[in-house]
Amino acid sequence: MVRYRRFGEVALELGLIGPAELAEALAEQAERRARGDRVLLGQILLERALMDEAGIMRVLDTLYPVESDDDDEE
Repeated sequence: MVRYRRFGEVALELGLIGPAELAEALAEQAERRARGDRVLLGQILLERALMDEAGIMRVLDTLYPVESDDDDEE
């Protein structure tokens, strides 16, 4: 069975954020969702300047790798 990896878990593994930063962002996400605001963890990390866009992309590339089409160009 394949285990789904979460955004925060991968960001932590890549060393882009620390455990305390992840906990803060997850707490904010829970608070905002309780108020009906559908917000992604990456969005919160970006808003709080805990991660930059390049870091967000690294996490997304790790979670959702895209194969290159280099073979098609020959």
